[in-house]
Amino acid sequence: MHNKILKKIEGNLLLQIIICIVLSSVVITLFFIFNKIIEIRKFREYTIIEDIRLMNNVENMYVDNDILKLEGYAFFLEKDSYNASISIFLKDLKNNKDIWMDTKTILRPDIQNYYDCDYYYENSGFIATTKYNKLQMENGYEIYVNIDTYDENGNKIRKTVSTNRYLYYDTLLTYNPYEFV
Repeated sequence: MHNKILKKIEGNLLLQIIICIVLSSVVITLFFIFNKIIEIRKFREYTIIEDIRLMNNVENMYVDNDILKLEGYAFFLEKDSYNASISIFLKDLKNNKDIWMDTKTILRPDIQNYYDCDYYYENSGFIATTKYNKLQMENGYEIYVNIDTYDENGNKIRKTVSTNRYLYYDTLLTYNPYEFV
């Protein structure tokens, strides 16, 4: 049977082209899938630091249609935010697992006006979202912020800090609920 199929393929140029296209498509699709997985893992690498120059605040938290939304701002003092990219993740207080939120950077002219200075801070707002039902709110979460910027040579610089804000059940807290006496 295999010989019959191979002879049919061998004698038909159109069938050979179709098989070549199908196999090439499979290889290309697998390449893009693996590349995306590697890209996501690389994006999620971080080192938590303490840097008082990274200004941030999670101002609002609410649940809308089973989507948790966090709103706030983050920027480096005395550094323009033109090319800054903000990402937010939650760290489970019980099992230390990260939940990366979909984060959109937004313009915040109010921040620019408040810090009225020679630096551009308007590109410092964020709205971060994730599905509420994938969270275990009884565990509690610490909220972290990443800011990616670039140096003079175009190298990416990532700074990750705690916002010192916590989610516990449906409340945004300014203290760790497990360490509060």
